[in-house]
Amino acid sequence: MYYARTGIWLDGQKANALAAISHIGPRPILFISGEDDKICPPENARIMFNGAASPEKGLLIVPHADHDTTYSAAPHLYESTVVNFLHSLP
Repeated sequence: MYYARTGIWLDGQKANALAAISHIGPRPILFISGEDDKICPPENARIMFNGAASPEKGLLIVPHADHDTTYSAAPHLYESTVVNFLHSLP
């Protein structure tokens, strides 16, 4: 799918987000996904959220949002979630 959109071929092992998340360690991380995203479904974000080792992690599933519309579908929700997440960090 990525190749069809960009013309760039990614090796599945090199582009494995779940494997990369295991190397992030305790750093804060906020996952944001669109509820209607067909490219990276919200279940992927949930799996990555559950796989993240950080005690400071968050997950936002934006209602009625596609892959590239998480902000435009709900700007106030998006902004408030990001700001609240940042303010919650030690």
